Amino acid sequence: MKSSLFASFTLCLGATVLQAETKVIQAFEGDGFDSWQTTGTGFGLAPVAGKVDGVNGEFRNYGGNALVTSGHRGDAATGTLTSPELKLTHPYLGFLVAGGNHPGKTAVQLVIAGKVVRESTGANDLTLRETVWDVAEFKGK
Repeated sequence: MKSSLFASFTLCLGATVLQAETKVIQAFEGDGFDSWQTTGTGFGLAPVAGKVDGVNGEFRNYGGNALVTSGHRGDAATGTLTSPELKLTHPYLGFLVAGGNHPGKTAVQLVIAGKVVRESTGANDLTLRETVWDVAEFKGK
């Protein structure tokens, strides 16, 4: 059984797996989303640097030069950003998230076998904050 990260609507994410040795799953520093799949218009065509048309303000505290946001074209835009299937090999999964606090609507979700098993939202602002999930129970999935 494989897992997917599912991101929707107005949030930003840079996913890493945390342990003694950090393994970056996706840094979103390039000119596209690599093997991650998008739907809708919310995520635009590529990661952006800080300021996005349709977002009132500038994102803060993101690592590197760019970030992923579903805020393109403002609150009316919708869409999803879904990782390729991945196997959880570490006990923790960490990422940065900002944006709205709307569970089930604007969230980072870990989906295993079609079921949301973890979810995180922003804090209703544009400051990216580190979130770490304990996923030890799903290791190997």
